[in-house]
Amino acid sequence: MTIRTENLTKRFGGLTAVDQVSLEVNDEIVGLMGPNGSGKSTFVNCITGVHAPSAGHVYHHEEEITGAKMYEIAQQGVARTFQTPHIFGSLSVHENVMVPLLNTSRDRAEIEALAAEYIELVGLDHLIEEEAQSLSGGQKKLLEFARCLMRDPDVVFMDEPFAGVHAEIKTTMNDRIEALREDGTDFLIVSHEVNSLYDISDRINVFDQGRLIVSDTPERVQDHERVVEAYLGGATE
Repeated sequence: MTIRTENLTKRFGGLTAVDQVSLEVNDEIVGLMGPNGSGKSTFVNCITGVHAPSAGHVYHHEEEITGAKMYEIAQQGVARTFQTPHIFGSLSVHENVMVPLLNTSRDRAEIEALAAEYIELVGLDHLIEEEAQSLSGGQKKLLEFARCLMRDPDVVFMDEPFAGVHAEIKTTMNDRIEALREDGTDFLIVSHEVNSLYDISDRINVFDQGRLIVSDTPERVQDHERVVEAYLGGATE
């Protein structure tokens, strides 16, 4: 079991954003969808150390990581991207991707070569010396994706990777995710683009009002009554 949550809960004052969610990621690509404000990003933030959970537990390979710091979780092999990419605008693409390993014992030349390899993997090798701030929105997402792979994570959380990106970049992202999954990396992908999730996911989890309401195959989720209710506010005929 790569990642497991047990009754994970996050409250902000009187608002319960994530309500007792138990979920697993185990040798698969897991999609996470739901209406705006349903708690998807907050759930990921609680797992990856952005927020400390109010209650419940998070396990990575059955070792509890609940409430650990972001850097501690990253060091254990849990990586993530953000809905708005976190980049260093004045650094080059190459320098951005090198950042996660710069304060480690790895040789500088080895770090440079590995970064170049991941930059090529996501199709940005022609921009390797460009300043990151000059990239398009979709290219910045690819850059952040390449950077999060530098620590060789066993699970990657991606928050809205397909939003606002060109179809060609979306195809590149999908291809790389599927190739990495074949090599053993697990993914949990948050997205409002449900067709993209249906295409790439082994299993879909659906949130509504902070709760996990459905977890099933893409085929079964598409016409599930509770999913239709969550998105449209009423059941199908």
